[in-house]
Amino acid sequence: MRRSGRTTRIVDEAIQTLFTKGEVTICDHYYGDKFQDRVESEASHRRANEFAFNILMRRLRLEHDLIFNKLKIIKDKFTIKLIEL
Repeated sequence: MRRSGRTTRIVDEAIQTLFTKGEVTICDHYYGDKFQDRVESEASHRRANEFAFNILMRRLRLEHDLIFNKLKIIKDKFTIKLIEL
């Protein structure tokens, strides 16, 4: 099944924001509204954010050759700050 590509577009925008503003917090498009249980919905949203965050980190390493000592990573808030370029 083909996906919509929203996470890819979110990650692309996050990379642009990181290089223009020096900091980015990634938040995926998934909100989990289909769940009746708020805790289950929040857990699903967090997993979606973690997934997008991991894709962002992988692309920064592979496509932009950024090594992690040039980034300040705040994983629990899904935030990346550029220390130097």
